[in-house]
Amino acid sequence: MKSKRLLVVLASVCVILVLALGLPGCAGEEEAPAAPAAPVAPGEEEEPAPAAPVVPAPVAPGEEEEPAVPTPAAEEVYHWQFQGMSYPGTTGWESQLEFQKLLEETTGGRIQLTMNGAGVICGVFEMFEATGGGVLDICHTSSSYTFGMVPCQEYGWGIGGMLPTYADTMYLFWYMQPRSWNDILNDALVEHNLYAPRMCGFVLYGAFASTVPIRRLADVDGLMIRSFGDIGKIWEAAGAQLVTISAGEMYTALALGTIDAANWGSADGFKQMHIEEVCSYYIDENIMGYGEEGRYLNLDVWNSLPADLQQCYIRADQCYNDYSIQHAIMTDIAAKRYFAEEWGTEIIHWPQEDKDACMALALELTMEREPKDQWCAERVQTLTDFMKFRGYID
Repeated sequence: MKSKRLLVVLASVCVILVLALGLPGCAGEEEAPAAPAAPVAPGEEEEPAPAAPVVPAPVAPGEEEEPAVPTPAAEEVYHWQFQGMSYPGTTGWESQLEFQKLLEETTGGRIQLTMNGAGVICGVFEMFEATGGGVLDICHTSSSYTFGMVPCQEYGWGIGGMLPTYADTMYLFWYMQPRSWNDILNDALVEHNLYAPRMCGFVLYGAFASTVPIRRLADVDGLMIRSFGDIGKIWEAAGAQLVTISAGEMYTALALGTIDAANWGSADGFKQMHIEEVCSYYIDENIMGYGEEGRYLNLDVWNSLPADLQQCYIRADQCYNDYSIQHAIMTDIAAKRYFAEEWGTEIIHWPQEDKDACMALALELTMEREPKDQWCAERVQTLTDFMKFRGYID
């Protein structure tokens, strides 16, 4: 028994020793360090294995990501000082606010106008030079206030007696070839540092408000009439005596009998001056038709605009011209109804022969005038060519 127990003990000790020391080939051995890579000659480097392509997951239709859009640089905004001939609260002022609106809409807000009524920054007769000198950036005025400085505009304030329709006037001003009246005007404006992109025949002019009935052209003989320019010369040729006073003095002069009649822009223009209170007669003959009027820009300001913005301005100017003539016609009709219905004013129309006589006088005065410069001569020649083309003269 003792021998058996001894053998068991010895066997157990051997098993323990074997487990402690581990069996050969089963014990964990440290890995030998890797051998250094053999040197590679220049140019014989191995190409790296290409990476596996990444295939994007499929996207359902309509869920595609929008490509990133770069933010554009902010466009320059131009701020201009504007002054016109009208006062706030008048229909003329409301019309000029329409130009402000059209310009800002057409340019996407890139041209902003600060609107100033007549006399706010400078006098009405000073706006032309103030714009060329940079006091104003843009002004709205009439050639009747400027032709002392730009002689060729004298013709722009007298052509209505010769051109019977708005379409005639617009064609002459903008579309006549090889040179329109607007082209000629802008050459004359260079020395004044001004530019007029779309000067036009803007207002109806030549009607009378009168304290006495003037039923025929011959009836102006001996009358004292407030007028000027070519329209005044027509009345002078018919025997009237001209009186030069400002528009603001017309009411008092008519009320006191200093003058017998007055020319002004239109029936609505007279209504704004309350002339119906002192005149019982309105002679509804716009002998001059459409006088030259519009917006002058400082030439440096115009040249500072990028080409696309210049085209936007011209488009707005054109739209405003179309709007303004329609506005003038509609307000003129409304004012005449007001005169007749509210004040009992007699609205007088002349026979066609008297209108023809005015046209003949206007043509004679224009053609006989000695041109003061090359621009005057070119305008007269262009007008002559146009009237022959239209069959108004031989």
